[in-house]
Amino acid sequence: MILAWQNVEYMIDQMTIQEYELHYLPDKLDPRVDMLRESVGFRVKLNFLRDAGRLSPNDARTIHEFADERNKLFHGNVFTSPHPAAIGVEQKTRLMNLAGKASQISLNRGFGVWFDEGTEDVENRDRGDLRKQGNTPANPFPR
Repeated sequence: MILAWQNVEYMIDQMTIQEYELHYLPDKLDPRVDMLRESVGFRVKLNFLRDAGRLSPNDARTIHEFADERNKLFHGNVFTSPHPAAIGVEQKTRLMNLAGKASQISLNRGFGVWFDEGTEDVENRDRGDLRKQGNTPANPFPR
């Protein structure tokens, strides 16, 4: 689950940087990259990417759900939140499936793949690329 979260967070950062047409490497070349990575919250970036057309509403919902579940486990109240070792097998299986799905979605969208039959990421099969429909960061809601 930790590796899935690392992948999701990294790809959300990458897509946000791409939307602003900034260059990620070499390090410290553009201070705006660090500002986006370190000063803008994960949910803000996720919602921005949804509004910009990089993620569908279903994609964003899946990633939000994974982020919520992960945060409950690793950043929740020590006394009331479930501990990863203490949850049941059914819940562990559901969480791992959610982690895999969120990770695959973020990876696919980061590479510009809208559906992937090999991983059953087929939610956007008939959607098409919103960017081709005039959807850009400057105009997230084309008419």
